[in-house]
Formats: sequence, structure tokens, C-alpha cells
Amino acid sequence: MISSLTKIRLPTTNEVIYGREYSWGICNIENPDHSDFTLLSTLLGGHICLEAIQLTDYYYKRYFKKRKEKEKKEDTDYAKYGIGALLIGSALGIIVAAKKKLFS
Repeated sequence: MISSLTKIRLPTTNEVIYGREYSWGICNIENPDHSDFTLLSTLLGGHICLEAIQLTDYYYKRYFKKRKEKEKKEDTDYAKYGIGALLIGSALGIIVAAKKKLFS
């Protein structure tokens, strides 16, 4: 496997490639006959992409599981205290927060 950051202009086609120039010729890193670089980068890119998809799926499921648990707890509170008590509690919380903001 070879890699290179050097741009080389091919004398025959005037094409610019990444490669290495040797006394016996030029190795193009994007040519599968010269190097496994393209195959390896594709393999690693696919692996990283798959891991990102799996990690996103994990966090998505975890977030919604916690959200459902929170909603279930709130539903239990509604049944236990009645919706009126929860609305009054929420209103008091808003008033206290507003007072803190005004007097701080």
C-alpha cells in the first residue's frame, strides 16, 4: 500500500493525480493495480459510517425511552393529584422563576 499528498501531472494525458514518482515510473495511489489505498479508505469509511448509524440509533432509542418514562410519571401524577393541582403547581413555579429573574 502506498499513500501520498504529492500531486503529479502525468506527461502523457496532462492529468493531475496523487502519487509517487520513482526512477522506474509513477505510482498512482487511486489506481487499484498500484495500491490498496482506495480499497482501504472505502472499507474504513463504510465502517465508520455504520458505527455512526448504530450510535445514532442507540441514542435515539435511549432518549425516547427516558421521555416515555417521564410522560408516564406525569400521567401518574395527574391521576394521583388531579390536573388542577398540577396546573397550580406549574403556575407557582413560573411565578417563582419570574420573581428570581426580576430580583436577581
